[in-house]
Amino acid sequence: MSNALTMALLCLHLRRLGPRHQPLLHRRNQPTLRLSPVRPLVIPTPMAQPSLRYASSWTFSPVLLRQCTMPCPVCCCAASSLWTFCAVPLWICLMMMSTGTSAVFVPLVWSEPAVLLRLAPPSPELACDRLVHRQLKELRLSNSLHKRTRHLLSLVASRSGLIFLENPVSSLLSEVMAWVRAFAPFGASVAACSHGMDADKHWLFWSNRPCVAALASSCPHLKGFHRLLRSKRLPDGSWSTRLTATYPQSLAEAIAALCVPFLSVKDTVYTRNSWSALLPPRLPWSAQHLPVEDGAGCSSTACHVTPQGDDIFRPLRRAWMERLIKSGLVHTIVSAVSSGDKASPLSDEQLLPFFDDLRSFLHVECDATWSNLLHITPGQPFRISLWRTLSLLLKDPDADLFPHLREGVPLGFAQPIPPCPVLTLSELTAPVPELCHCESAWKSALDHPGFVDDLLKEELAQGWICEVQGGDAELKSRKSQSAVGKLGLVISDSRPPRLVVDSSISGVTASTRLPNRSSNPTLMHVRRCLPLSDAREQLCALVLDVSKAHRRLKILPADQGLLCFRHRGRLYQCLTLNFGARASGFYWSRVAGLLVRLVHRIWWVSHSALIYVDDLLCLLEKSSAPLLASVLVVLLQVLNAKLSSSVVWIGWQFDFRTYTVRLEPEKLQRLHRLLHESRRHNKLPTSTLEKLTGKLLWLSNLLRAFRPSLAPLYQDQYCPPLVSIALSPASWKRLVDCLSDDLLVRSPCGLAAAPVMDLWLDICKSGTDFRALLLAPHFQCEAFADACATSTSAGLGGFVRLPNGACLFFQYTFTQQQLHDLFQWFPADEPPQHYIAAWPSAGSCTCSLVCCHLVTPLST
Repeated sequence: MSNALTMALLCLHLRRLGPRHQPLLHRRNQPTLRLSPVRPLVIPTPMAQPSLRYASSWTFSPVLLRQCTMPCPVCCCAASSLWTFCAVPLWICLMMMSTGTSAVFVPLVWSEPAVLLRLAPPSPELACDRLVHRQLKELRLSNSLHKRTRHLLSLVASRSGLIFLENPVSSLLSEVMAWVRAFAPFGASVAACSHGMDADKHWLFWSNRPCVAALASSCPHLKGFHRLLRSKRLPDGSWSTRLTATYPQSLAEAIAALCVPFLSVKDTVYTRNSWSALLPPRLPWSAQHLPVEDGAGCSSTACHVTPQGDDIFRPLRRAWMERLIKSGLVHTIVSAVSSGDKASPLSDEQLLPFFDDLRSFLHVECDATWSNLLHITPGQPFRISLWRTLSLLLKDPDADLFPHLREGVPLGFAQPIPPCPVLTLSELTAPVPELCHCESAWKSALDHPGFVDDLLKEELAQGWICEVQGGDAELKSRKSQSAVGKLGLVISDSRPPRLVVDSSISGVTASTRLPNRSSNPTLMHVRRCLPLSDAREQLCALVLDVSKAHRRLKILPADQGLLCFRHRGRLYQCLTLNFGARASGFYWSRVAGLLVRLVHRIWWVSHSALIYVDDLLCLLEKSSAPLLASVLVVLLQVLNAKLSSSVVWIGWQFDFRTYTVRLEPEKLQRLHRLLHESRRHNKLPTSTLEKLTGKLLWLSNLLRAFRPSLAPLYQDQYCPPLVSIALSPASWKRLVDCLSDDLLVRSPCGLAAAPVMDLWLDICKSGTDFRALLLAPHFQCEAFADACATSTSAGLGGFVRLPNGACLFFQYTFTQQQLHDLFQWFPADEPPQHYIAAWPSAGSCTCSLVCCHLVTPLST
């Protein structure tokens, strides 16, 4: 069998099988998918069923997968042990080298919360120092195949499934161990002789669960006692290691025993074409008792699974939907959004009937009134009057912002900044009145004058800035307060160059008093908007962003002399908010909140919407997504709020087919390079360390369990060169090696954050950069625990009560000796009262065990 093929046994449903079910394993009329001709496989007769208990009756979709590099049966003994529990085994020859065909296998892996998948790496028979061209080609092919199978393993692990990886020490794939540390950190070495095989052989299993330790065994014999199989051939010319390609029966049964808690006990048989019947028809949503941050303030929530108010826009929504369906514009809009084209999907002529529907909904009969509603105030792009009218209909609490958007938003000098009723209040600091005029620009702008010229030409054409012909004298004569900051140029590998005006150096930032603090959604808020599990109904995402969002807001004319800058000796004045002003983010967050709250009420049906500054993420059910997305596009064009589509939301790429999220590949590669370069040096500039810390802090939104590991990075930033730190045994050894006999440091000892960099470098090198999105459902119960202690004993007590009325209580009393036997850190001669802080924690742990016993009585 070619090493480009993967033999997969798909146990689409598992159950206990007695002798009367065993003939199912030998039927030849099972559905089969063959992508290329393969020779017939010999399926061994199932062995006797071991005595095993089932932990639950849930239905799962276990998958057994092994990668092959030589023509031999695939894990026959292990499979035969597992086949005792499978109803309809299905052999699939899957060409993993093809992305299109490998995608067929993915839904079968992630379809259920618990999935079993097991693989072995490429054969270690080849040695790098004697590889010929054909062998190098096979090795590259095997390496690519191994990456794809590791991807499937990672999908299983992300859904709380059980995975096994057999990875011999002689494996040629160096990145495997990085993947192991990230996804399967529990290992067990198994000696072949412990299972009755006379061979100098060890199997090394890695798993994502500690139960793999039950397989561990060691060889008690001396070296050379067993026959050596490596690099030897059998009389027929095949490698002798082929004899160990299948597991012994006892090892197969031990592996099967670990897998049994993940198997179901129902009698229904599912084929590959009917496995989706296990899924519910509609997405199961959890009840949201608390609002989910959507970037629109405390009066809004991102998750609108159930209606959040009266459907006041129902006539308008129905009229627009009927027009979109009858005119066939849904396909036009979806195609334009999917292509990423920045042009408006609908022309002015196509948009006119939707204006008529809106006019009919608002009952506007006077042409003059309708003309005033559609009027666009110069200096900003929105139809402010029309937007304000719609916001007043839904009684938006921040509707008082629209007059400021029409006349220009104040920066807090000529007028105070108006507070927002839906944002958190902030403490107002005393103003700093000193404003200054800077005479030059930052080095980034001075070094790239050509880029700056082109960008300024574009902003002049848009009317966002203007040149002050008379220089500082004219500016001071026209404005009572003025300031000139420094112009900078931001150059990034992932986006076009952009201008930024530094207003902190001119004193404007310190003098700007914001009455509120804006809040933005995070990745955790997106996860809280997702269903509990998969369903036949799918979820899809719509990502839109506003280009130059801050430039869409006009500054109050009296404050337009505060955001100025110079270039090539010329003075320029900002007429709209720019990137770098402190008030820019505050005002745009309020405008974004107005937009999101309006979208929630226009859609009304089940959806989720979140906005992070100028990036809007909408989660919609696939059946209604095209029509709802078209309604949103029509609304945005009616308000003249121009948004463009994207496939990335604030650096995250979502896959709602598998409910996984990953960091944008370009960002991950840049982080990998930065980590690698930082780890190579024992000394780092503070700026580099701050940059690395910021990127890892952002990535820790995906890996929250690793966020505490960033503490040494902050420690290295703010500590002087000579600091006292706690050293691990490995770090202590490195320090001793760096000292001379008279305790002088002979070589650099490295940064305190070096182990942290190694940890994150392993994560970046693991080859799998995604994580699961779905959260575990909230479990509701009533629980109580307490503890007491005296000089001779300690006591625990508590109870757990489930919603169905099931209740269990516990009460224990431990002597000093019993406590010492349970906890090695507790001295047998110490009074338990001295450790009173530990016993309530023990009571809480006991509550968790009691709760598990109530939920799953058969579990141990």
